[in-house]
Amino acid sequence: ALTLRPVGNATTVSQDVRVQNTGSQAVMFQVATASTGDWLNVEPRRGTLEPGAIQRLRVVGNAARLTPGAHRGTVTLQSAGGLTRTIGVIL
Repeated sequence: ALTLRPVGNATTVSQDVRVQNTGSQAVMFQVATASTGDWLNVEPRRGTLEPGAIQRLRVVGNAARLTPGAHRGTVTLQSAGGLTRTIGVIL
């Protein structure tokens, strides 16, 4: 799980997640987010990982339009080969 915690008067906060292709073939991937209030984003949303390559995904939370308190969401990474990983996110 990721915890995104804005500091001071900041309304946005980000954290990087790295994924690696440990296989011997290139793998296409896509990323989806889910959150109530549409505060969660991730870039890039899709791409191709070559064998041995590492891809940085930037997970961004924006608290500008949210009420105070904890807000939960998810980041789901899917590969063309059918592998799915979901990360819980708390802002």
